[in-house]
Amino acid sequence: MKAIEDRFQEVANRILSSGRLSSSNQDSEAVAEFYSLWQARAEHRYLSEQDIKLEGVVPGRNVLSMDERERLEKCGAFVILGDGTFPMRDANSIIVTFSIYKHKAELPSEPWGLIEACDGEFCVPDKPADGVLPLTPSLALRVGAPSGQITRDGLADLNRRMFVGAEEYVFARDLAKCPGIPMAHLA
Repeated sequence: MKAIEDRFQEVANRILSSGRLSSSNQDSEAVAEFYSLWQARAEHRYLSEQDIKLEGVVPGRNVLSMDERERLEKCGAFVILGDGTFPMRDANSIIVTFSIYKHKAELPSEPWGLIEACDGEFCVPDKPADGVLPLTPSLALRVGAPSGQITRDGLADLNRRMFVGAEEYVFARDLAKCPGIPMAHLA
């Protein structure tokens, strides 16, 4: 997941420094993977944190230090702790990884476009909606959309759909500048 975050951060940095999105398939792939990671994390944010006690594992054998466990984890390995438990975070990472692949396969194969809000700001929901990935208050990536400016009405429609699709919250630099967010929710 860190590799997905790092690839996306490189793309985002290039967009923010140049003001445009590259048409490279690698960049589009990095954005799609990150969007899918966001979906997977939102979908599975309440997975159990209870470690799994494995039967038949002799406690105390092959006890690894934290440093050794972290090095193995970086290589994609999973470890059983010295007390015979399997860390639930490792099991959860397997679930999230499969979910990333599922969500990515469900995305349209169209390229991503860079859209700029000229009058208002994007909100950011707690889970992705409508193939929109806000980068800054006024810039967002959207799958299947041509790059360019978005009208205030278009922005209001997107923000409304992201707001409705959120499970618990949306945030923004200034929610009052996000057209489409019901004003009753700003109090």
